[in-house]
Amino acid sequence: DYGEITGYVKPKVELSGSIMALSNTGGAGRGGSDGDIIGSIIAHGKKPYWARAKAHHYHCTLDAGENTVDADLVRLCYKGMAENGGKFDAEKFQEEYVEFMTTEGNYN
Repeated sequence: DYGEITGYVKPKVELSGSIMALSNTGGAGRGGSDGDIIGSIIAHGKKPYWARAKAHHYHCTLDAGENTVDADLVRLCYKGMAENGGKFDAEKFQEEYVEFMTTEGNYN
């Protein structure tokens, strides 16, 4: 789809075989698209990418070279560990995770 790797490129909007449209937008796992957790609580404004009968690329909203939310969360985890003397604090990370995921504009 992208040819020879020579640098960063913006992901294509569509990805054949994408399963995003099978996700439950109102909760976890597979399900319907009636709920608004995706779009209003997390992934603000991005619910259309979970539309039924579509095959959106998982990273279609990222610019070339931009981190995925997974990479952002790893950075958040390591930052917390660095601030805690190299130790992982699960409770602190859970609080920071929820804050990060529910704050509009924190990730693309």
